[in-house]
Amino acid sequence: MTTGGLLAIDAATRFGYAFSMPGDPPCSMEHGSVQLPSKEGEGAVFAAYDAWLKGALARWQPRLVIYEAPFLDQHKTSIQTATRLIGLGVLTVKCCHEAQVYRVEKVENGTIKRFITGHGHAEKIQVIEAVKKYGFNPEDDNAADAIAIFLYAEARHAPHVTRSAGPLFVA
Repeated sequence: MTTGGLLAIDAATRFGYAFSMPGDPPCSMEHGSVQLPSKEGEGAVFAAYDAWLKGALARWQPRLVIYEAPFLDQHKTSIQTATRLIGLGVLTVKCCHEAQVYRVEKVENGTIKRFITGHGHAEKIQVIEAVKKYGFNPEDDNAADAIAIFLYAEARHAPHVTRSAGPLFVA
């Protein structure tokens, strides 16, 4: 098992994750999504995420964790959703600190969409299609978002790594 790579998280009640070493081929990346027990309330959501993240940090021992910053629309986001999104971000930082992973970053949703699709208001299907062009096969939009976050972090922190988005995008 590879340790020391990059862990990307799209934190939500159904969250996506992606772990790999920068530059490794798509087939070596571990990615997917996990449904948290949302009907049981915030305590169950936070406890399940805490347990999953602690296990992931112990298993992969990443050097960098990057997660999507909570997006809160004051006209559409309920207090329950806001509490969960902010709480998951707080738990991410807390668990990383406890695991002595001190390189933790958050990135805005629009930044990821702009990076992976070319515009900051891309739809979920456009993000999925964009990561597929790099050779990834996400199980759903949550995993696709996590892969997109990974690719963004890889480009930012490992600029020596070059990836092609297929023959149409090769210079």
